[in-house]
Amino acid sequence: METMAMARRLGCPLPSTLPWCTRRFCYGARALQTPELCQWIEKHGGYVSPGVELSQDGQSGLGLLASQWIPRGQTLIRLPSHLQLGMRSGDANCPASETLQAIANRVPEELWSLRLGLKLLNEKAKENSFWWPYIGLLPQRFQIPIFFSGEEIASLQYPPLIHQVKRRCQVLYEISSKDIPAVLETCPEEKHPFGGQQVDGGALGWAMSAVSSRAFRLQNNSGDSERVLLPLIDMCNHSFSPNVRLEQVPTPDNTDFIFQVVAESSLEKGMPLSLTYGALSNDCLLLDYGFVVAENPHDRVELKYDPSLLDVARMAGGLSSLGPPSFTSPAPWQQALLAQLRLQGAGASLMVRVTLGGPEIVDGRLLAALRILYAADASELRHQDLEQLQLWGSQPPLGFANERNVLRTLAALSALVLTRSFATTVEQDRALLETLEYSSNQQLTTGYRLAKKQMLLDAVEKVMDRLKSLKTDSKVGQGVKARKGKGFG
Repeated sequence: METMAMARRLGCPLPSTLPWCTRRFCYGARALQTPELCQWIEKHGGYVSPGVELSQDGQSGLGLLASQWIPRGQTLIRLPSHLQLGMRSGDANCPASETLQAIANRVPEELWSLRLGLKLLNEKAKENSFWWPYIGLLPQRFQIPIFFSGEEIASLQYPPLIHQVKRRCQVLYEISSKDIPAVLETCPEEKHPFGGQQVDGGALGWAMSAVSSRAFRLQNNSGDSERVLLPLIDMCNHSFSPNVRLEQVPTPDNTDFIFQVVAESSLEKGMPLSLTYGALSNDCLLLDYGFVVAENPHDRVELKYDPSLLDVARMAGGLSSLGPPSFTSPAPWQQALLAQLRLQGAGASLMVRVTLGGPEIVDGRLLAALRILYAADASELRHQDLEQLQLWGSQPPLGFANERNVLRTLAALSALVLTRSFATTVEQDRALLETLEYSSNQQLTTGYRLAKKQMLLDAVEKVMDRLKSLKTDSKVGQGVKARKGKGFG
């Protein structure tokens, strides 16, 4: 397959000793010259606290740590707008800017990292680029799925992520082999955005990876959102319990923005500085950053909303005699409510997706759908709010019996997805992990799918805990008191 062949051409596994569940796999080519970067920042109006230094210890790759005790609230790094590398950085009147934008316009909007990656390559091609003290410290190689072999990609065992990887590989191939040559074919030398150098899939893959693993979102004065690279700040590693925070603050004249890193808590000497990259699933973390987090509270499994699968789950839960004869043919009043949830009917897409996992345990639309499907008739929902049906509450909105059936079906559905979606078991993955070298591609893919399976097991456990906690007194059995406000009839 052409895209997989390209992935192999781009492939360049990066040796390290990182555990699969922690941080980015990245090593800089000029790590010993990091003081240059700090001096460059301060020379151009930025600020770096003397309490911040770079660390490369072989366990967490490049990162920042506290070189002394730092009190809570202290500003550690400050970057003015001219030290934030974005698509608008540099001279807009430069002859090459128009050509660069013409290429960027051919990149799908969702691949913003490739668009900004083109700007990074543009600066990298300049002999005396203003950004060289930063660019020279970027990792030479990245360990993310677009660099995996076809076999390694398949071993992820999760179709939604595999599709995204193949999509990115395909776009890289098309941009490098078709779009860039088409734009540059008649481009005069002075308008060439890459200094006359050829940009192949390998260069694009490197640039996209550098950006996706390091960029931050900026809210500009016009209210629009854009991504920028923040030198030095982007060396902070990730944690869902960070000890520093990133702030975007307006300048005194309110014409621009400054990014600054502030200590969220007091930091002991030698403590790594960690930011949160956001409430990201392991799909996003692996695809963009090259790591996954075990027991990630924001991880989910995506699946098609399939009434036939719900029928199988109902049967597995011993509930085949309850509800409509088949979830594939609900009553007209149920169809109307499912259409309002955009799970079927004119408002639904061709491939409706719902999720299991995350803080909410189950997609609210799926929860509401099952409550509706197990309702005996429309009168049970007459005074219920559709939004409320999508939420967990202290009491079941449609009564104990309905909620019990819903929970048993959800538990069975999670178990079915676990057994049907993955070719290996949890036990097999755990045994395999013990034999693999840290940070190998196979270790990453195994750790990724193991985390997915563990998340599904946790979802089953949480659903069963809710089932056990249901109260069987008469108030719960009769359902909650009707809510005031909008209803269904």
